Amino acid sequence: MGRETKIYYQRVRKRLAGAAMLPLIVVTLLLCSCISGEAGPAATHPGPDASLPVKTPGQLTAMPGWVEPFEYTMLAKSTGESYVEYPSIMWSGESGWTYDQVRAIDNALLERALKHVSGLSHYVRGQCSVKMNEKGIWSIYMMDIREFGGADVVGAFTFTLDVQKGKVCTIADLFEDEEDRWRRVLPELVTIQAEKMGLTLFADLMPISDEQMFYIRGDSIVLVYNPYEIATNSFGECPEFFIPVKQLEEFIPAHSLLSRLLS
Repeated sequence: MGRETKIYYQRVRKRLAGAAMLPLIVVTLLLCSCISGEAGPAATHPGPDASLPVKTPGQLTAMPGWVEPFEYTMLAKSTGESYVEYPSIMWSGESGWTYDQVRAIDNALLERALKHVSGLSHYVRGQCSVKMNEKGIWSIYMMDIREFGGADVVGAFTFTLDVQKGKVCTIADLFEDEEDRWRRVLPELVTIQAEKMGLTLFADLMPISDEQMFYIRGDSIVLVYNPYEIATNSFGECPEFFIPVKQLEEFIPAHSLLSRLLS
């Protein structure tokens, strides 16, 4: 056998040996990929965790040290034919809150928002925005937009969290007055604003109930009403009334989150 023939056969044997090792290499790479995926670091923001119990507002843990703004990202969640957009808080080990506490806030907001839109007819998109994210106040406003033959606002939803106390607030949590005078003063202020805006109310407004929708923005509390709740739909989709907190100072106790807007 000539020298060139020997060299040729040696090259062929090397190629065959390499081809035989290829399946083993592929399998090894796949196994390494799976192991790496299982052992990788957990994401700092996986969104609300369905395995965690949805805590009621009173069960959220107070964290007096956290008054800095939340970092958050907008997510979406569907329910039936509807879905909601909502701000989900980014968790950091340096924030002073535990991962479970942050997810509990997300879950409380998401549960209420989904429950709200699921009770509405037709396809509804909950469009959410953060109105206040400072001084230990996390205040959310969501418009319910029905996209059925055109976009039409059919309702609203609000959510305000006192970060320092770990409590989701009703409007009654913001005021203190043995005679509940603030419940009658607020409708009077709304009526004055409605007249200035040229908005005709259906009737005299009733005293404010604990279910009254509101959010906090700047130095004001904003009362929100559903379309056709207090007036015709000729002025905006959901009438909103900005009431400076300074006008309500006599009804605001020191422990209210509104007191932080007075300083």
